[in-house]
Amino acid sequence: MKPSVIVVGLGAMGSSTAAVLARRGCRVMGFERFWRAHDRGSSHGDTRAIRKAYVREAEYAPLVLEAYDLWRRLERDSGAELLVQIGGLVVAPTGGKTLARSVATAQAYGIDYELLDTNEVSRRWPTMHPPANCTTFYEPTQSIMPPEKTVATNIELAVRHGAELHFNTVVESWSSTSGGVQVRAGGKTYEADRLVLAGGAWSDDLLSDLDLPLEVNRLLQVWVKPTSQMKHFAVDRHPRWVLENAEGVSAYAFPVLQGQDAIKMAFTRGVPAEADNLQREATPDEVAALVDFMSDLVPSIRGQAPTRVSACLMMRTPDENFTIGEHPKFPNVIIGAGFSSHGFKFVPVIGEILADLAVDGATKRNIKLFDPRRYEKLSALQPG
Repeated sequence: MKPSVIVVGLGAMGSSTAAVLARRGCRVMGFERFWRAHDRGSSHGDTRAIRKAYVREAEYAPLVLEAYDLWRRLERDSGAELLVQIGGLVVAPTGGKTLARSVATAQAYGIDYELLDTNEVSRRWPTMHPPANCTTFYEPTQSIMPPEKTVATNIELAVRHGAELHFNTVVESWSSTSGGVQVRAGGKTYEADRLVLAGGAWSDDLLSDLDLPLEVNRLLQVWVKPTSQMKHFAVDRHPRWVLENAEGVSAYAFPVLQGQDAIKMAFTRGVPAEADNLQREATPDEVAALVDFMSDLVPSIRGQAPTRVSACLMMRTPDENFTIGEHPKFPNVIIGAGFSSHGFKFVPVIGEILADLAVDGATKRNIKLFDPRRYEKLSALQPG
């Protein structure tokens, strides 16, 4: 008999997990402190991106390749268009680690790519004028996804398969019992066989017994309208791009979506913040720093004021790798946290992994890198 599972947090990872579990025939109950597909956490702002030539640890490459297939499966299951291939550029210092890792991953997995000089980039995309000390890595299969629509789609699928989901309901506490788990939410107590904790920026509250080294970060998304060449920035003509300087600082941007008139951009790293006391407005200095940085590649945005800003919450780990696995003290409690600002592309595969752990206690995928026990203070804990 399939176990019953409670999922806490119905953002990107939690909604995906709930949908997978419900599809597999589990009795699923989910709780979300905000409304469905909300803009209070990490999964909003119109666009996220996925690339095959991933530049992090080797364990990520098989997962991101599987994620591409699972994004297509999610589209087939739901009838929603989610993954749109537009290509992507990484503009980085010639001879640097980022370019070397991109090329190495592409060659290892047979991923199509090109290395372009400054003149070739400007010829293909007149909007861009890369710095002379940079080379551009072009990956034609890079794609973009809508975060809000993705979360809403997984919620709809979960409900379609019988999940019972509660929104605007804060989880006050949880416990592992001899017979399963108990969750206190909205003044009521609920029971199940297993528990998945996918609380995003509120994971610290849910995992206070472990004192995980997680840090909430604020990441500012800024939309700016170029002063010229607007038609060349259209999403059907222009790739997504990342710019990295010699100091390793980087920012990314998306072309103009249909029905909009501005490009979206953000630095890849945020600043420490508090989940329940987030500064959602941008200061003039924050906007100026981002616009000035990206203007070195895209001159037509220099000095432009934002047409829109939106702050996201990201939960970072010290090594910026995910935290996925059994709770060190309670094997019937599964943790999915600390996705460190690069997790969204993995949404469908993370949903499968968390569902595997909840149902079977194991997954076929290599997730040793993400083990919660890797943190020194947890390594001595034993299940109890």
